[in-house]
Amino acid sequence: MLLLCLLLLSSAAAKPNLFHSILLNDPDPLGARCLDGTPPRIWLHLAEPGSPNATKWAWHFQGGGWCESEESCTQRAFGRTTCMLGSSREECFNDNGCNVEAFQPVMDVLDLPAVNGARWGGGLLNNSAATNPVSHDWNKVLMMYCDGGSYSGNNATAVPVVFNGTERVIHYRGFRNLNFALEVLAKEHGMAEATDVLISGDSAGGLASYWHADRFAAALPKAFVATVPDSGFFIGDATKPAWPAALKWIASAMNSTAGLDASCVAAATASGKTPGEACTLPEDVAPHIEVPLFTMNSKFDPAMISISSMAKSASDINALASRFVAKVNSAVLSPAQKKNGAWITGCEEHCGQWSQGQMAGSNSDFNTTIDGTTAPFAVAAWYAANRKHAQSGPSEFVHMATAKYPCENCCAGGDGP
Repeated sequence: MLLLCLLLLSSAAAKPNLFHSILLNDPDPLGARCLDGTPPRIWLHLAEPGSPNATKWAWHFQGGGWCESEESCTQRAFGRTTCMLGSSREECFNDNGCNVEAFQPVMDVLDLPAVNGARWGGGLLNNSAATNPVSHDWNKVLMMYCDGGSYSGNNATAVPVVFNGTERVIHYRGFRNLNFALEVLAKEHGMAEATDVLISGDSAGGLASYWHADRFAAALPKAFVATVPDSGFFIGDATKPAWPAALKWIASAMNSTAGLDASCVAAATASGKTPGEACTLPEDVAPHIEVPLFTMNSKFDPAMISISSMAKSASDINALASRFVAKVNSAVLSPAQKKNGAWITGCEEHCGQWSQGQMAGSNSDFNTTIDGTTAPFAVAAWYAANRKHAQSGPSEFVHMATAKYPCENCCAGGDGP
């Protein structure tokens, strides 16, 4: 599902934003692994030495759907054009069916197949102050997605499978991958002294940004932590029960209890529910998230419509959008959650809500404003207020398009209605 062809896009950045590849070679035989057993990979860009923001970190979870059965996880691990989402092997980057640059150990962020501008990489990784007023000069981390379960798996047992007639094993270790990445960055690259950590992720990485936000706060107690998921608020819908069932399979097969929000898991257990039932959908997780949360999404997100609903007609889509907005309001923006905010567009697009001034060609129409501001500056204002503990009310940082579907102007560079 959502095996996205990651597009090669242009940026207004004035100079290269070079990221260094790090393979996380965990010596523990039960430790960090991609689905195919290779070490997970992160990409790291360190702030300039002596910079006043050298203790600040932007983290992005790569997205790319989920594998929802043993068979689909096996294909994801070993398939020639799908293994970039199940392996860290270099050939998987070079042969993924997309028009991207060949793998190099040091690459500009624009050339990374999992980023290529704000379309997939979020707005926190680029180094232009004009389009990334929050973290353009921070340390930046891109975590590659190679576990198929939004970085949640904690299964110590390798699962025997057969691929093209050959016996293999696959690993469900996404949460161990995340924990080891945090450990390496803390011990070897200064993240233990972080004062600020701003988490983002797109699609399945957006879902991960809900699940793991409080994990960062626990791992980095000196840091002010906040999270900005992009296009990860996939709602539950009785017309499409396969979607929550898929997440339930992931939670069970991958042993994801430890890899979900701990407060939600505790509440679910106390009420007699399983974490797979009660702690996978963002609408259920968000009320338990303790760090500031800024939800970015389209209420007409075609991926959400495809995954979590049977909506086809305009009236169906508008009805789904109404349910989506209601769930965001109740789960993220209740009066008690003054620390939270939202950027909800009427764009008929999945991800790319950060892309103001960064993209050209077929995706230039993503340049949208709501309430006279653009997404990066809305996030900057929300983050600064939370950093100063100066929020004035629950609606101060809520930007929500009111247009009905279809909305031709919502992503056209003007102020979306």
